[in-house]
Amino acid sequence: MKKFSFKLDSVLKYREHQEKKALRDLTEATSVWMELRDMCDGLLEKKENLLDQLRMEAMEGMAASWYMVCQNYARELDNNLEQAQHKLEKQNQIVEDRRESLKKQYMAKESLGSLKSLYAQNHKKWVEEEEQKFLDEMILMKRGGLQ
Repeated sequence: MKKFSFKLDSVLKYREHQEKKALRDLTEATSVWMELRDMCDGLLEKKENLLDQLRMEAMEGMAASWYMVCQNYARELDNNLEQAQHKLEKQNQIVEDRRESLKKQYMAKESLGSLKSLYAQNHKKWVEEEEQKFLDEMILMKRGGLQ
């Protein structure tokens, strides 16, 4: 009997490749997002530590020039934190876009995969029917021929 072949196998392989590529892109974007989040957390922690230290030294008495230097550093940390949070928001959008792209690639691959399964089942059914016909004809021939 004729072996099953799916004419769209090359398209299915391409869609599998596209899905893997979308998964790699999502993983990469998520990694960048996590790095940015860690950087934001680090800047926030630095700022909190600086403000705690500044309060402690202010209570003990400190020079105005040193206080101004610390305040300038705190403002720079605020600016850096704001920029990092903005980058984090942009990266979060990129992650969401890539997640959506992966979902679309997965659905495209799965729809073609289910079509292949359906064709394979139909082919298997056809092969079984043909084999049964052949066996029936063989039995008829053994019993005395066709009438």
